[in-house]
Amino acid sequence: MQSLIAADHSECYGEHLVERNQGITTPNRDQFQYTLEEVQKCLSYIKSSCPALYEEINTVVSQIHIMSSPHVNAGSYLSMLGMFNIRYLKSDVEHWSRLAEHIIHEAAHNLLYQLWYQEPIITSDDGVFYTPFRKDERPISVVYHAMFVLARTIYGFNHLLSNPDIELKQSDISSHYNEANNQLPFTEKFFQTVEVIEQSGRLTPFGQKVMNDCISLVKECQYRV
Repeated sequence: MQSLIAADHSECYGEHLVERNQGITTPNRDQFQYTLEEVQKCLSYIKSSCPALYEEINTVVSQIHIMSSPHVNAGSYLSMLGMFNIRYLKSDVEHWSRLAEHIIHEAAHNLLYQLWYQEPIITSDDGVFYTPFRKDERPISVVYHAMFVLARTIYGFNHLLSNPDIELKQSDISSHYNEANNQLPFTEKFFQTVEVIEQSGRLTPFGQKVMNDCISLVKECQYRV
């Protein structure tokens, strides 16, 4: 599995980030058990807060692989469709919202992988463009993925924040996909990606429709997380 992760990660992000795949191992028993319980808690929170999002996640994801890694927090890969990796949660310093972000984010990647093969979303993937998560510019397909997962992350956290039975504050929430160290909220990053995609002129009618749906989803949200 480690070799599959390394190969897919290298193809997506380039050789200059190859060291990020080093050191991926199995967590110890206590780390695994604690993280498993927290993942189950996050899923129950999502289910009670937004049943539609929970059903979406449950439909596209069949396996969550808990790992230990000095560099990678989480990741999903086209070669392992239907699953994603997630680094164990450090009980003393990390909030459970980190796992919630990863679950929503990686499930969204898996959903978009599926949509991408139903109908073309972009007309061309030539060239590179700004993305708020990365230090280097990326193909427009990567920017589109960022837009799509940000929309669902914003949507998911809005429902979690609106649930009176869940102890969660906006200050608890921060991005754990932030190689560029961009401190803007998810909502601002989302509209940055929308602007880049619109200016690229690369969308098919289907790609435009999906993005319009994402924009509507975000605009209806109460919290600018």
